Amino acid sequence: MTTDSPSVVPTTDGPTVVYRGRNLYSPATPITACRRRVAALTIPDHSLVLVPSPLLGHGLTDLLHKCGPGCRVLLVELEAPLAALARQRLPAALLDDSRVTFCAAERVQELERCFPLELRSRCERVISVNLSAGSQLHSREYTQLLHWLQDEIRRAWQNRITTIHMARLWFRNLIANLPLLPVSRPITGVAVERPVLVLGAGPSLEPLLAELRRQRDQLFVMAVDTALPVLVAHGITVDAVVALEPQHANLGDFLGVDCRAPLLLADLFSYPAVVRLFTPHHTLFFASHPLDSRLIDKLQAHGLMPLQIPPLGSVGVAAVKLATCIYGGPVAFAGLDFAYADGKTHARGAPMLQRQHQTARRLSGDRIYTACLARPRLRQPDKQGGRCQTDMVLLSYAEQLRSLTTGSPRLYDLGVCGLPTGAPRLDGIAEFLRVAGTSQIGAASGLSCRLRATSVSATTAASHAAARQQTATVRAALDEQLSLLARIEEQVTNRAARDPQILSALLQAADYLYAETSAPSAGDEASLRRMLAAARYYRIQIGRALRNLERLTARRF
Repeated sequence: MTTDSPSVVPTTDGPTVVYRGRNLYSPATPITACRRRVAALTIPDHSLVLVPSPLLGHGLTDLLHKCGPGCRVLLVELEAPLAALARQRLPAALLDDSRVTFCAAERVQELERCFPLELRSRCERVISVNLSAGSQLHSREYTQLLHWLQDEIRRAWQNRITTIHMARLWFRNLIANLPLLPVSRPITGVAVERPVLVLGAGPSLEPLLAELRRQRDQLFVMAVDTALPVLVAHGITVDAVVALEPQHANLGDFLGVDCRAPLLLADLFSYPAVVRLFTPHHTLFFASHPLDSRLIDKLQAHGLMPLQIPPLGSVGVAAVKLATCIYGGPVAFAGLDFAYADGKTHARGAPMLQRQHQTARRLSGDRIYTACLARPRLRQPDKQGGRCQTDMVLLSYAEQLRSLTTGSPRLYDLGVCGLPTGAPRLDGIAEFLRVAGTSQIGAASGLSCRLRATSVSATTAASHAAARQQTATVRAALDEQLSLLARIEEQVTNRAARDPQILSALLQAADYLYAETSAPSAGDEASLRRMLAAARYYRIQIGRALRNLERLTARRF
């Protein structure tokens, strides 16, 4: 950044700005040129309008007149002297408009904190409007910001569509898993004592299996659910399994697998039947927090929410994030390719490939190959300098993984194919162990991990007291929701005694009833009937969870 001061020079058409020897507006018609540029624009409603280097605000009033009520306007300045000028000279009426946000920083990374999720998620597209030559001083950074905003809006709408389809399932799983919290272990109670290797089920897992069998005892092996059958088929035991999937299809990943020995790192929103396959004291919950809700806030206030991580979409990316949370040393990963060849999407032995092969017939053709051809595919650069095949969903997962590896020197990529992850690539496990510098330590250690404070089989008075307290807290939280739903049912069904204000407050407190739709109106009978059906559905789920809690309590105590 320069310390030169910009000069405001009057012209017959209004003031212009001279900075570092150049005019940042038209030297003859600064205002007219900006207004002419804005007049040529078409700005649909619900657009996020990015205005780099707004300077004196020429043309911005006309721009706001063209923006609908759903639009948001971002005024961004990366040059410190020009930011100071904008703060002094931008019209107060412009900055007071609720649609306008002014941000200034010396680095584009600092700007990302200026844009709350609410600002991004309510818009449908990004439109960049350059009204001054000040944008050319940092053209690459402004382009980077534009692409970041586009990705954020795409991700926000992708998450919203996922919420429409999955919200009820997430909340059902959450309620069903709550009774398991008192008999599980806190994820912070794991002490990992060897370098961590995270394994996905991508094709790059296969070349690593032979070396993994030789070096197994020197590693803490953390497998995603779909990679578990592949490893078991090759005689490789795992220390921990990560489960994130909320749907019943996840059960197929554990068929024929002995789930009593490994730890299970399970999302609190994951499929409850998968959690029940594992030893309760080997279960460690985390929360991916896929959506905001008053219910989750309540559980947080009660101290029932475990370790929280951002919603990362892919179980492989979540596993890498969890590995960095439970271990402070080097973490390597493989099998997270986020790319595929036609006819082979996973490593041999993965459940998806197994199911397709079991159902294949002479006349049915290769269903995996057909499914690959049916997906909209993208050709992207791969780790070897060539090109690989992927799609938008897998590409977004790779971007999430790159966001984790950026600025983290202890993450390493052992994969030989797929999309670049941003982590340093190593040639196999032996090189990873040399980099970790703990090969001898791992060989001398008797365990790859242990549970702090107490062993898995030990039960102490302190742990019993804590479990009893958490059981009581879970029971109180579920009873509170039952009471809330009963009051909603009474307000909806008894029209004569209905109070719209009370009903609106009750519905806001139980916002999980309409997480997949918009908030209902207290005067809309059709939407209230939907809320009534949802309330009765969740009362059944909560009642079932309370009975399960009593059964687990009686079994343990």
